[in-house]
Amino acid sequence: MILNRQRERLQRLIGTGLPEFVENFSYLEHRVTLDTLPTGELNGRALLPPGENPADPLYWILLDPTFFDFIYFLSNVYASAIDFKALGWLARRFAVGDESVRTTDCIRFGDERPLRDLSDLLQMFVVHGTGPVALRPFEERIFSFAEALRNQAALFVVAHEYGHIIRGDLKAQQSQQAPWLAELGADIVGWRLTNAVLNMEGTSPETRLGGAALFFMGLALLEMTRHELATGEPWNLGNLEAAALSGPKPSDSHPTALTRRARLTHEFESHFPPDQARAAEFIVGLFIDLTNQFWIRLGPNFLVLHQKGQRPKPVWKGYIGVEQGQNVSETPEEAN
Repeated sequence: MILNRQRERLQRLIGTGLPEFVENFSYLEHRVTLDTLPTGELNGRALLPPGENPADPLYWILLDPTFFDFIYFLSNVYASAIDFKALGWLARRFAVGDESVRTTDCIRFGDERPLRDLSDLLQMFVVHGTGPVALRPFEERIFSFAEALRNQAALFVVAHEYGHIIRGDLKAQQSQQAPWLAELGADIVGWRLTNAVLNMEGTSPETRLGGAALFFMGLALLEMTRHELATGEPWNLGNLEAAALSGPKPSDSHPTALTRRARLTHEFESHFPPDQARAAEFIVGLFIDLTNQFWIRLGPNFLVLHQKGQRPKPVWKGYIGVEQGQNVSETPEEAN
C-alpha cells in the first residue's frame, strides 16, 4: 500500500545515525498503524485510541481512502499544464536574481485539457462524492514529474501526522494548545522529516517543496469549491489570503492552506542558500499562479451549480483505485 511505502521511507531515517531520527523512529517502528477511514477531507488524522497505556501507547494514522486518488489526478493536472522547457531555464534565472522572470511564462495557456481534467476532478469529489474513474494518457515527461510530486505530497502528509505524535500533541497534557497551532507545529516537524528523506533519496533541494505545494493548492481548491457550492458566494485565493492574514479563529482546527504553505516556505528559506531558496520559491509560485489561472475559469461554474441546487458532499466515496494498485484507466466495473 502507498501508506506503508511512506512509512518505510521514514523508517530509513534511522540509517542516517542522527539522534533525533534514530530515537523517534526506533521507538515508533512498531507503535504506529496506518490505515484509511472515510472523512471527506484531504488532511490525515493521528489518533491515540481510548484506553491506551500512556507509558507504552499505540497510535493510528488515518487518511481518507480516496486521498491518493485525488493527489494522483491533481498531480497529473498540474504537471500537464507546465511548459517544462521554460521551467528549467526560467527557474535558474530567477534563482540568480533575474526579477524579470514570470512564473506565468511556464504555463501552457493554449492547452484546455488540464482545465477540463481539473473541472472533472473537483466535480467528482466535491459535487458527486465519488472519485474519478478514468485517466487519459500522458507523455512520459509529464507523468514522471507528476509521479515525483505525488510521492512527495504523500510523504509530507504522512510525515505531518508523525509530527503530531513526535511533538506529543496527542497526549492529554497538550490538549490545551489551540488545534491550529498544533497543525503548524506538525507541519514543521513533518517538513523536516520529508526534507531528510528527500535528501537521503537524492532529490535536489530546489524541488523538495513541490509535493507540499501541490498538497496545499489541492486544499485551497477544495476550500474554494466547497465554499462556492455551499454559499453561492464567489471565493478565490485572494479571499483565502485575507483569511490567512486575519489569522485563525480559536475554533479553527486547521490554519488556511495558504498560511501553512507560507510557513513551510519560510522554514525552507531559513535552512537553504538564497539561490536554492529562490528556485524553490519560483516553483511554489508557479503552483500558486496555476491555481489562480485554473480558478478564474472554474470558479463561476461552481456558482452556477449552486444556483441549480448542487451542494458539496460531506464524504468522498471514491473507489481508491490507486491505493489498491488498480489500473486507473479502468472503471471499477472493468477492474472487478
